[in-house]
Amino acid sequence: MSPSGNWGRGTDGQSVTEDSTVVYEFDRGMDRVIRASVSTYRGREYLDLRTWMVIDGELRPTKKGVSVPTDFLPELEQAVAALRASVDPDGIHAPPRTVAGAGRVA
Repeated sequence: MSPSGNWGRGTDGQSVTEDSTVVYEFDRGMDRVIRASVSTYRGREYLDLRTWMVIDGELRPTKKGVSVPTDFLPELEQAVAALRASVDPDGIHAPPRTVAGAGRVA
């Protein structure tokens, strides 16, 4: 699997991603990686964070992930900062807390 390019078909037969560039990847273990990529679909840019796994000897995307328009980058950055702040240096989760004015919740 190349790190960029078409990798699937939508329900309408169109490619799921017209152009994709992997910007970061890390090993999750058990023949899986998590990839961060920027892609273009129908002329609009998207950010994608997705689990990929080896299937039939080839690295392929799974349904486990999220793809959002690039407009949501500030919210993603805030979410990652909140995740970092909720974990102490030893990797133990801090008690849950309510954050006033938290970002969008769907």
